Amino acid sequence: MNYRPRLTSTATSLLVLLLCQCDDGGANIKIKGLRDEIDQLNHQNYETQQQVTRLQSQIESSRNERKKLEEEKARVEAERESAQKDLQQLQKDFETYKSKYKLSMRQRAPGLEVGNFTSADGKAYQHVVLKEITDSQVNFTHDGGIMKLHYKDLPESLQDMLGFLIEDKPTEVRDIKTLSPRQQNIQARANRDNAIGTIEEALTSLRSRKTPLMRDVAQAEEAVRKANEAGESTTLLEASLLKYKLLLKQLDNEILKMEVDLHAARSKAVKLVPER
Repeated sequence: MNYRPRLTSTATSLLVLLLCQCDDGGANIKIKGLRDEIDQLNHQNYETQQQVTRLQSQIESSRNERKKLEEEKARVEAERESAQKDLQQLQKDFETYKSKYKLSMRQRAPGLEVGNFTSADGKAYQHVVLKEITDSQVNFTHDGGIMKLHYKDLPESLQDMLGFLIEDKPTEVRDIKTLSPRQQNIQARANRDNAIGTIEEALTSLRSRKTPLMRDVAQAEEAVRKANEAGESTTLLEASLLKYKLLLKQLDNEILKMEVDLHAARSKAVKLVPER
């Protein structure tokens, strides 16, 4: 009578032990799965941090390069302005010279021997001596007598010598700095703005994921706290908490990377094409 109850009690203990072992085995599988996931997240987090470090290095290098370019641009701009002033002064000096030359030729014209020439209509004039130069005509003597011709009937070389090829209107001084076509510049700026807009949308999306993830971390921390107060096992809960914290850290790194990309996109100068 005493043997059967002991046998039943032993069987019950063994059954409970087996059940506990089965339960521990299931928990171990879950823990192992979480640890594998955490290891993977750690690896991804490391890769993300490395990429962010590289991007920050590239940004710093780009900043230094941009500083050099800005200094070079300032130097070139100063040289351009100086060249523009020199060009304007040369234009003024040349206009003054042309005016003085035309006036000088008109004053020197009476009695000036210009030799022989053939007019535009093919007529030859020998031993030409100038008498007067007007705005459009030349009065002169030659072997055949006295003659008056329109300056366009003179040989080009004589027109040039007498100052008729010098324009009365000053040459327009153009800015040597080239301009860009409006439509192409608008497109270039639009492309830059679109690129910035795309990054800003992606950054907004990443930031929107942060609040729910922070909530998950807070809930997991609360669950661990309650389990500790109740004296219950916290192994699975702590693994879940670590997982959420790693996901949050990875998200922060992705946000930082996207912020770096946004800064680079905003700092990138728009390339304008020269005006045709």
